[in-house]
Amino acid sequence: MSYTILTNGSPLLPTLKDKMDESEVRKAILDLANKFNISLQETQTALNALGGLNTYEIFYVPALVGFGTPTGVEAYWQRVGSKMRIRGRFTSGTPTPVEARIPLPSIGVVIDSTITTLGMAGSAARSPYADPAGYPILMEPRVAYLTMGGAVSGVNGFAKQNGNNLVNASDSIGFFAEVPIAGWGIG
Repeated sequence: MSYTILTNGSPLLPTLKDKMDESEVRKAILDLANKFNISLQETQTALNALGGLNTYEIFYVPALVGFGTPTGVEAYWQRVGSKMRIRGRFTSGTPTPVEARIPLPSIGVVIDSTITTLGMAGSAARSPYADPAGYPILMEPRVAYLTMGGAVSGVNGFAKQNGNNLVNASDSIGFFAEVPIAGWGIG
């Protein structure tokens, strides 16, 4: 098996012979991308060209919405077959009355349209303890962000919430989600 990886019409890697398996090809793409400062989007394009690959965790800083000016923002994403896994943590600023959102990494992806309605993608926890201490992370089709649902008595868990209804200033929030990505289907 050999691969020729192209991004924007230029070879990213030379054609590789049967001497490398998929994990070695993936590592070579990531190493070259890092060495030559190739953009995250071009790197993901090259990985997508191989089809159905998993990636290592990649650091990103999501531009969070609804949490004021958060600090200590760190998040990681990784491709796992046709899905994207995201995990992260931040400390909220003064939350605002707008829909709370956690953007996907800026690599030109959206949640797959096979998700036909608002659905559960993961969960979030907050500290210091307050009621509620956790929230559902929600996904919807054809968007590049996640939202958070309600988690108190009398509030629909699938009702998207504003940041000021979820957290207080200086709360620590941790989150995890896994979503299907359009175009990453295997087969």
